[in-house]
Amino acid sequence: MNLVIKGTQYTLNFGFKFLRTIDETLPKDLKTDGITPLDAIVLQLGMEDISVVPLVAAAALTHLGQAPGPEAIEEALEALAAELGPEETLCKVFTEALRTAPLLTASVEKMAGVATQMQEMQKKMIAKSMNELAKN
Repeated sequence: MNLVIKGTQYTLNFGFKFLRTIDETLPKDLKTDGITPLDAIVLQLGMEDISVVPLVAAAALTHLGQAPGPEAIEEALEALAAELGPEETLCKVFTEALRTAPLLTASVEKMAGVATQMQEMQKKMIAKSMNELAKN
């Protein structure tokens, strides 16, 4: 996957350096016993938690040695989001990029499935709540 930052195209790399960076930088509130940091990231992406996208992008640029700063990455992500079609989201784009990364395929596929199930449960809970509110 590539990301254009300040007019320069960068290749995002989802290798060992990416994994190490995710392990080191994942916020404590996303860390859960028994779930790897990568699994936590995939779950958040699957639940459409847009706030993790800059973290994933920054970690995927650490292979460069001197990566662009957070503000530049966020600007590039906003520009990418503006280019996406109506059914696409940054979370879906990054999940797909992680799915195709050679080191991560099986783990990401498993957690993406879990995230889909969680999202369906959340939709059902919201629909039930809305129905109950409508009755009152």
